[in-house]
Amino acid sequence: MKKILLVLLLSPGLFLSNTLTEAAEYKEPTKVAQRPTEDFFFPGLKDTDKVVRLENGTFIYGEATVGEFGLRKNLLTIVNSETDPNSITVETAKKILETEKPEDSNKISPRGITSSFNYVGLRHGGHAEGHFSRSAGWNSLNTVYQSTANGPYLRYYSGYDSAMVGTAQQAVRTFSGGYAGNFLSADSYQYFSGINTMYTYYGSANVQWQAYQIINI
Repeated sequence: MKKILLVLLLSPGLFLSNTLTEAAEYKEPTKVAQRPTEDFFFPGLKDTDKVVRLENGTFIYGEATVGEFGLRKNLLTIVNSETDPNSITVETAKKILETEKPEDSNKISPRGITSSFNYVGLRHGGHAEGHFSRSAGWNSLNTVYQSTANGPYLRYYSGYDSAMVGTAQQAVRTFSGGYAGNFLSADSYQYFSGINTMYTYYGSANVQWQAYQIINI
């Protein structure tokens, strides 16, 4: 699948400058009770449901528009998990994630340095599923999401720990000092309108995956 990036014009000083105290202010005092990692993935989907994986690692269920967020709308691509020849079952997707888990825990990621974002527009019934990087510091999805049918709202979920939901500009502002966006409690659902991404903070490298789910419901 062709990957198309949204390149944002960013001001200097994108590197993380939040203090641990500032970042900790939005985090919940305790995490959700320890549960197997797979419990947080694909909530509401059956093991036999089909998903398709994008190049950035996100799993899409249903129909979505993937492309550049900006002027070049002719570059949009339609993804449909029911008809895509590369689709797999949720059961297979969970096995893939478990296989990747040991490798992922040793990766070193840029800690909140996101200079470009993908775009995904979810149609009614469409899901986006995945997990955050587990590095110390701010960790952000590299994609912004929008409802393209059934009203302006998407439902956001963060498994295992809390997160923030905000625009790409708010995410970048958070990485470069202070924080902006909307708080999303751990293991709960909340609706947001507009074009948003998700980001979260760890004081040290996280030992468990923090899952996310975004649905047009």
